[in-house]
Amino acid sequence: MATLTNIDRTRAVTFTPHTTTDKPPDGMPSWLPSQLTQAVAGEVLEISPPHDGQCHFLDWLVETGWASKVERDLQCLCETDKGERLLTSWMELDEFAALAADATFASMMPPMEDTIARWRELEVTDVFFDGYEAVGNS
Repeated sequence: MATLTNIDRTRAVTFTPHTTTDKPPDGMPSWLPSQLTQAVAGEVLEISPPHDGQCHFLDWLVETGWASKVERDLQCLCETDKGERLLTSWMELDEFAALAADATFASMMPPMEDTIARWRELEVTDVFFDGYEAVGNS
């Protein structure tokens, strides 16, 4: 598995809510796995590097112990059309809500209470974390 040190600190990281379904979406083959996750359209939280160009949010994750929660599944699941590798992890919505509360308190993330409440209404089950892999780390 990858670690947060493998993520490019000069680029944004994102959190994307996903729902889980027991049946494939309309038009998809019925032989797909019984548990599918699907991103919720238009609901991406982006944390961009501040004016100094470094993503201090990643440092905060390490300093507070949240890194182990993000790193437990951190791996490359896809690449962009430019061949850039994305490192992805995920956590349940309740765990993300706790992370967001801590990060908001530390001014690392905007207040998320309303967003998380909306995600609960949308039946979000998991939140995916994505960061670009730093060049030379693959």
